[in-house]
Amino acid sequence: MAVTKKSVSFTGATTDGEILDPTSGSRWVLHKLLVSVTGTAEVTIYDEADASATQIVDQRITDGLVLEWRRDDVAWSDDAKDGFMRSAAVDNKLEITYTEAVNAFVTIFYTEETS
Repeated sequence: MAVTKKSVSFTGATTDGEILDPTSGSRWVLHKLLVSVTGTAEVTIYDEADASATQIVDQRITDGLVLEWRRDDVAWSDDAKDGFMRSAAVDNKLEITYTEAVNAFVTIFYTEETS
């Protein structure tokens, strides 16, 4: 299965901003995640509901810095089968929240799995 790339921009403070809504009956598998902001913001990216158990990222990011998360133990490639994070359940969205009045830019590389 080929890895898909998706980029999303958010303007101003954002709560439960949708990064990815997988195809019905599927779960997302992240292979790579890039996040940047204009200004400085505490950014949380999570699996459907913002709670400590579902957070993928909870980090303060400074303007001009692009943070990247990916699987460390294998070389990343378009046909990688295993990502570094899977949604906890089918149909869960990948979402972002930050309270600062900045713009956020998120790029993901992902696949979808059906049950």
